[in-house]
Amino acid sequence: MYIYNITFVVEPDVENVWFERLQSEFLPLIVAYKKTLCRVLSERHEGNFTFSLQLECQQVGDYGKLNELTNKVWGKECQSLFGEKILYFATLMKKLEL
Repeated sequence: MYIYNITFVVEPDVENVWFERLQSEFLPLIVAYKKTLCRVLSERHEGNFTFSLQLECQQVGDYGKLNELTNKVWGKECQSLFGEKILYFATLMKKLEL
């Protein structure tokens, strides 16, 4: 199992609009994946909020699909709506059993 993690750093003045757009625009595009959204409490970048959206993937090949979707669709949407008020990056992780 793999986890595609998108970390978002969101300025407070756009947090509510970003969250609404995330729910209405982006999450429907990734309905096939089990999702977890967390607010990162240990990091606060210059007063901004940090979120982690984790998507469970069965295959490492899903990374390319999700990365393209994140950058080409959601990334362009964020850039046009919020400019530099939202930053994000994605990582691929392998889930290990303990």
